[in-house]
Amino acid sequence: MAAVQGMKSLLRGRERLSMISEFWTFGLERSGGSAADYLHLLIELGFRLSWMDDRTKRLMFAVPDELLRTYPPQEDTYTNLFCTKGGTIRDASSILNGYRLTDPVPRWLHVAQEPCTQWSNPVTFGLIGPGFGDVWKSVQFAHYVRRTQKIAVRLYARWHGWPGEDFSARPLVDRVELAREIEEVLDVSTPLEIVTGIPLEEVTCLLGRWPMHFPQVPTRVRWRGWAHGLHRRLAYQLDGRWAAGDKNPPPEDVQRLLGWAPGFELVRFGEPLSVRECVEAAAESDLFFGVDSGMLQLCYAVGVPVFLIGYRMSHLVLFAWHGDRHAVHCTDTADFLAKARLFLGLFDEPIC
Repeated sequence: MAAVQGMKSLLRGRERLSMISEFWTFGLERSGGSAADYLHLLIELGFRLSWMDDRTKRLMFAVPDELLRTYPPQEDTYTNLFCTKGGTIRDASSILNGYRLTDPVPRWLHVAQEPCTQWSNPVTFGLIGPGFGDVWKSVQFAHYVRRTQKIAVRLYARWHGWPGEDFSARPLVDRVELAREIEEVLDVSTPLEIVTGIPLEEVTCLLGRWPMHFPQVPTRVRWRGWAHGLHRRLAYQLDGRWAAGDKNPPPEDVQRLLGWAPGFELVRFGEPLSVRECVEAAAESDLFFGVDSGMLQLCYAVGVPVFLIGYRMSHLVLFAWHGDRHAVHCTDTADFLAKARLFLGLFDEPIC
């Protein structure tokens, strides 16, 4: 840690850089350092962090809180961090490598030294994961590659698990209908070709848990704005599935979150609402508030104001994932209530 601190100016000044760092939390704590501070230092210097999960043999995007739980300072265990910086939003489709769906171990996703990576033509992308947000980002990225690379792009919308022990030759989850629902709400002239009956060797997947920083396609129905006054409607989602213990609000805060704006209709996003119903509700809402979830991605595309509440998730990671979107970042319930009330001008309403 001291070595990285001593090179801060040098590391911050380099636009393209890759390095491997041992992450030994036990040793860091014994030498007077802090494993959490070391991760935050690397992120502040502009690095994207990944680590190899020895159990699944997958390269994982490093979420500091999750990594510290996996390698607690009290235990003498360690892993290696893959730290990269470089590339821009404009050339995102060129600097991302993929892996074949049947690869036993995926290749490293972030390869800043290989900006000339070329996709095959046509290319068939798989899903980055089975959840709504995963499918949404997979569809969006496929459109982005087709638009910027001028190649034919298809989407294989079935999930077979991660490469390695989790992989199944038979689909574990079918997301074909969800992908088509998403396609129907996006403002594109030609939808993607969604395929199912192709050899798995032809499917190129992208690793999950990475910030998808590229221009996304907006929805056909857009946020109405306030030309005729407030809509008196608030959209929300407070029950994220992945890392639910870190991202979701404490149970005792839920009533405060649902009662802070008397006279406003509340619309909970997610099932049983369809994708189209969520888009139409977002377009006629004053704001969307919630935790890190796929519905945030949908609301970015609609254009409705978004309030992201972080709770126990690292604010540095959330900013890395959502920093190029139009979200208002809030640390907890109290911070959100103060910012949202100010945003809507609810000064005279009773405080929950």
